[in-house]
Amino acid sequence: MNYNEFQNYLKILSQRGSKLGLDRIKKLLQLIGNPQDKLKFIHVAGTNGKGSVCAMTSNILIEAGYKVGMYTSPGVTCFEERIQINGVNISREILAEVATYIYSYAESMEDKPTEFEVVTVIGFEYFHRTGCDVVVLEVGMGGKMDATNVIGAPEISVITAIDLDHMEELGSTVSLIAKEKAGIIKDNGNVVFYGQNPEAFDVISEICIQLHAELKCPNYSNLKLISHSVNGSVFEYNELKDLHISLIGKYQIYNASLVLCVMDTMKNKGWNISDEAIRKGLIKTKLPDRFEIVQTNPYFIMDGGHNPHGVTGTIETIKEFFEDKDITVLMGVMADKNVDEIISIIAPIASRFITVTPNNIRAMKAEELASKIRKHKINVFAYDKINEAVKSALDFAGKDGVVVAMGTFYMYSEVKQSLLSCK
Repeated sequence: MNYNEFQNYLKILSQRGSKLGLDRIKKLLQLIGNPQDKLKFIHVAGTNGKGSVCAMTSNILIEAGYKVGMYTSPGVTCFEERIQINGVNISREILAEVATYIYSYAESMEDKPTEFEVVTVIGFEYFHRTGCDVVVLEVGMGGKMDATNVIGAPEISVITAIDLDHMEELGSTVSLIAKEKAGIIKDNGNVVFYGQNPEAFDVISEICIQLHAELKCPNYSNLKLISHSVNGSVFEYNELKDLHISLIGKYQIYNASLVLCVMDTMKNKGWNISDEAIRKGLIKTKLPDRFEIVQTNPYFIMDGGHNPHGVTGTIETIKEFFEDKDITVLMGVMADKNVDEIISIIAPIASRFITVTPNNIRAMKAEELASKIRKHKINVFAYDKINEAVKSALDFAGKDGVVVAMGTFYMYSEVKQSLLSCK
């Protein structure tokens, strides 16, 4: 199949829905020779910060001289972004070639695999064919029953900040969600956890004891913020001084500290990672849609935070840099999120809301979202077309206001394209 045929195949796969479980992907991987068993992994689960942690980890290892695969989801700017080697997206030609190879095996199965399972297998096969030294592997949802958890013992199981999200699938409490995330921990493995949440820590530490796994958390008492601006942060952690990160938001230095703890564990396992590689990897890390300032005059910020914990970090950063500004929030969300709580967190900083319907089957309709926002007695305008919503937001902002597009990664590309067309 060519790339367009692959895209059509993805649409067919998406109609199968999302189904947790490992039986289908195990079968498919067996049919193609279990490429995942020939790779080394850093497996990353958690509620918030996975993308940032994966990107920083990958960039540091690249700077250390390793060939690094990275598998993440969703693709923010394009589908191919989900599968990278040394920061370069898989090409459309190779993607179609690997998909063609896997297609006949996948469709021969009685219990056919889902979209996420097929894409995960494509990633494994590609990373194996190209001889990656290590793969930074992001969990899709949860941990224990996520398709990525088909791998054996990774170099490290990393668990980022945990909060309430995907509650219908993972559980209604932090403890239940933590237990699901901790499903990536393997016998006698190495685990690095973000910490900070005592309820989650109790669950994860107990599971580590049961599985004889070594647990480490960053020592945040040795973390010191030196300076912070819309260009990033300078901080110190343990003996490392004058560390720079380009990612915006004070919370990013906590994610960076988690990554530094991962690097310490990797070095203890024999990986050659210099302080210089750490410095270069951190400052080179940039991510679309993580408090990304895509233009100034007026400021237009895009952020994919989609649960209360993630949105809180975004709002704190807005308050820090733009508290005295007129703020227009352009918002789209998935219907399965804790929308009412998210709105209540955003509402105090918003002068007005503009709502849109992201291009995803799980998206909440713009008018339904608007009706929820109206309960907060704030002006809100619902739009059927994202390009019209972006133009309206810019008109409200003028030269001195701020537009914040937030709520989901799934509207990033269309908002970005609409913004470019308005210039």
